[in-house]
Amino acid sequence: MTRTRVTLLVFVALFAFSSATATTTVVGTDVEDVTQVDDCTTITEPGRYALERGIVGGGNDDFTFISQSCVVVESDDVVLEGRGHKVDGTGVSDTTGIAIVGMSNDTIENVTIQNVTVADWNQGVSVRNADSVTVRNVTLAHNAFGMEVVQSTRVNLTRSLVRDNLVGVYDDRGGDEMILTGTVFEENYAGDVVSDAASSRGQSPDSAANRTRLVLG
Repeated sequence: MTRTRVTLLVFVALFAFSSATATTTVVGTDVEDVTQVDDCTTITEPGRYALERGIVGGGNDDFTFISQSCVVVESDDVVLEGRGHKVDGTGVSDTTGIAIVGMSNDTIENVTIQNVTVADWNQGVSVRNADSVTVRNVTLAHNAFGMEVVQSTRVNLTRSLVRDNLVGVYDDRGGDEMILTGTVFEENYAGDVVSDAASSRGQSPDSAANRTRLVLG
């Protein structure tokens, strides 16, 4: 057998091995599945969710009636990405734009709400019976309560704007702490941060754009 033929056979064998290997290789990816949200809904499973469009007038097709909430989170380990959209209500009594809702014996944990405007609700964002919640880069405007925190711990409102509400943030002091970082308060009629503790009622947080920590009381 000539040297040229041996070289050719070796090349063909290597090419065949390389091709077979390529067909069985699975390339990993860091892209996570994102569930699109285009109307009022209840989130009951962990994961990443994103607003596909703004929600207007209390719900595009699924209207939010009295004592109801538009977007409800009932699961641990949820990220809701607003993509700059608006969750808009109609000012109906006792309605909520985005609600994170656990139970007294089963708290919701590790929830992030970010990059969204929540306006024209009784409660813009409501956090009840939850732990480790981050509300980041949101605008809370023209609500009775921009944000309410009830029986919850480690709730962080960060890099946000809270303006033109009756009350900016309400904390019932049921949790250990309410933390504000880099949040700006403007023109909240009855107070920027209000709690059931007489010493904290109607207090205004530091006006600096980058406050490091505020623990009520």
